[in-house]
Amino acid sequence: METRAKPRWLLLAQCDSITGEDAGRAMQALYDAGAMNVQILSTVAKKNRPGSIFLIDVDAASLDAVESCVVRELGVTGWHRVASEHRYVAVDFEERTLRISAAGETFAFTATRKISSAEPAVVRLEHDCCLALQSALRDRGVAASLPLIRQRLTQAFLSGNQDEMIEF
Repeated sequence: METRAKPRWLLLAQCDSITGEDAGRAMQALYDAGAMNVQILSTVAKKNRPGSIFLIDVDAASLDAVESCVVRELGVTGWHRVASEHRYVAVDFEERTLRISAAGETFAFTATRKISSAEPAVVRLEHDCCLALQSALRDRGVAASLPLIRQRLTQAFLSGNQDEMIEF
């Protein structure tokens, strides 16, 4: 398996003074500041307080903005910064234009999936593609969950039928 790598930084911020709602808003602010990936782990902090550890993957170009965001949004005054290497395998993207039927209307939608070069290949729909379809359906007055959208799009890719209509 051929792997590739690029330099990254991993920030670890321990926080015992943030609510769940604020943690979600902080996560979005970190992405807006340039974080590549953000994960939040629940912990028990000092004095048995509930806490969170934010794991923030960031490239050098966004490091200063993300660190400023850590202080501003998480309210912490210290964090760990670890030089890291993001390792990955090559991927290709496959697009397929699908026919979608919702609320008495038919429209074309281009779905995208990612296929890794690893053996066995990892194949998955792009999350942004699923969000885009969910938004398009919502605009037509149709509420569809992301799991349902993923299921229907995956079935469409697997069927290979270019003229298949996907009903919502």
